[in-house]
Amino acid sequence: MKNHILSLSFLFLFTSLAQAAPFTVETKEGKSTFDIDDSFSAEQSMLMKNALVKLSRVATEVGKSNYLIWVSERVTRIRPAPETEEHAGATAYYEDQSIFVKPVFFESYNQSDFQISILVHEARHSDPYPHVMCSRKLSPKLRPEMKKQIACDGNEMGAYGTQFIFLIDLMKQNLNTQNLEADLKDLGVRILDEKAREKLQNTARTVFPDFSL
Repeated sequence: MKNHILSLSFLFLFTSLAQAAPFTVETKEGKSTFDIDDSFSAEQSMLMKNALVKLSRVATEVGKSNYLIWVSERVTRIRPAPETEEHAGATAYYEDQSIFVKPVFFESYNQSDFQISILVHEARHSDPYPHVMCSRKLSPKLRPEMKKQIACDGNEMGAYGTQFIFLIDLMKQNLNTQNLEADLKDLGVRILDEKAREKLQNTARTVFPDFSL
């Protein structure tokens, strides 16, 4: 990959001072800086930095930038989510140039490429692209329990479609460490427009020839 790291201005030091400092990744495409909250544990902070570094290795579709730069144009801060009932069921959520991350993000992380894609998903909400109510009439392969949940998108331009394309780009560039076909299907069926689903399906078939939504 050409989008390898040229330098990191921040070392992975497990001290409170290091955790409080801005984290910068510099690649040949540019520099990205995030304020990572110092209330994350040392392990959580390290996992988040590893996730951001991996984003910098994945070229965007046009090949002139990388996903970390794309995210940094929309997000400046990464914070632990407060312990409230708001955003119940979410792993993370976007609000006011920040991505708020719940503990489950780290508990199920395990170097997961899908968990990393959640950062791309949440950054897309800044544009803004809110979710809409799910409908099995519009997307018959949705799980029954998703009916009437605000957990779908009208077309492929929203957070689920963007997350879907990120995972495809990850696989095309041979950077994935897991088989992501099931994850792609779960994302794709959340797109309610039939033509948009067909477009994503055809894109996925460049990696999985028998892929179907």
